[in-house]
Amino acid sequence: MNRIARTAIAGVAGALIGSSAMMFRATTNDIAGASVAAAALSGVNDQDRIVSAVKHTKVSVVAITEALNGRIYLFRALGQQGPGIDYKGQASGSGFVYDDKGDIVTNAHVVVPPNGAQFSNLTVVFENGDRLPGRVIAANNNADLAIVRVDNYKKLPPALQLADSDRLNQGQWAIAIGEPYELQQSVTLGVISAFNRDEQVKAEGGENVYDFKGLLQTSAPINPGNSGGPLIDIDGQVIGVNQLTEGQGQGLGFAIPSNIVKRVVPTLLK
Repeated sequence: MNRIARTAIAGVAGALIGSSAMMFRATTNDIAGASVAAAALSGVNDQDRIVSAVKHTKVSVVAITEALNGRIYLFRALGQQGPGIDYKGQASGSGFVYDDKGDIVTNAHVVVPPNGAQFSNLTVVFENGDRLPGRVIAANNNADLAIVRVDNYKKLPPALQLADSDRLNQGQWAIAIGEPYELQQSVTLGVISAFNRDEQVKAEGGENVYDFKGLLQTSAPINPGNSGGPLIDIDGQVIGVNQLTEGQGQGLGFAIPSNIVKRVVPTLLK
């Protein structure tokens, strides 16, 4: 009986030692695996993610150009419609691919001419240089959003994904892509500066005043021509539509939050 007891005790002890060794080895492997994963993640820094986001997004960002024809009345400030000067020019803005039907989101003020003027020859310019005629499907001046459509474009880039702008955090990266001053595919970088900003904008001639509410404020530089282009996050999702900049101060740009785009654009398409 003593020999059996000693043999049993030795067996149990051996099992405990063996299982402890296996647990130690497994734990060590888990720690080593976690260290490798952490090391791999540490190699993907913010700059790499920003470069990647821009690379995968910019193909779906377009320039929008139109011929502008209008008349400036010399005494309009006095309420008179007397002598005027006819003018011609070129207007431009930005936009991005919204779906696989050729619909492009932009600002209404990019495709709706100022009072007394007319736009013609609306052209959508893609990153690869292709130039296609576009037509305005619908526009909402109060939201400053519009849809331009290009028909039967076989090389249409993929649509950009809209993020949940309610989940944004103050201080997170914000990247603006567009055509400022007709400089194609320009990228600027900043952060989300603030939320729920209200801005009043006078239309050409001062007849209408648009009161935009709930805008995102960003330090990413937004210049004339950026209007209508996407403001994206570090993952390449659209967090806003670039709209305007505050002329009296630097680092004050504004964008329409993506959740407003989610509500307005489907209505425009209907």
